[in-house]
Amino acid sequence: MEKSQYFLFRTKDIHSKGLVGNFDFPDIDSFDIQIHVTLVRSHKKNIPIKEGFYKRFVDAAASFDYIAYASSDTYDLSFRIVRFPISDSSYECIVTNLPSDEFP
Repeated sequence: MEKSQYFLFRTKDIHSKGLVGNFDFPDIDSFDIQIHVTLVRSHKKNIPIKEGFYKRFVDAAASFDYIAYASSDTYDLSFRIVRFPISDSSYECIVTNLPSDEFP
C-alpha cells in the first residue's frame, strides 16, 4: 500500500478464526464491503481511533516498520472484503485494495 501497489489474496472464510473472522459483516451470504482498520502497537486505552474504524493490535513479534512497538502512534488501512459462492455450499473470501469499479 505504501508503494501504491494493488493486492488480492485469499483468506479463510468469515466464520473461521482467520484474518477476517472478527469484523461485522452483512447478514447475507455474498458481499463486497469496505473495511477501515487502525493498527496500534500499544494497549493504552486512550489511543484515538476514528469513528467507523476497527482497532487491531500488532504484536511485538510481528514485523511492522511504520509504528514502533509500545508507541501511541497509529496506522490506518482500508481494504475490501469480498465473499462469493464457489459451489452450493462453500464460499471464497478475498481481501483486496483494488477499486470496486474494476469489476462489473
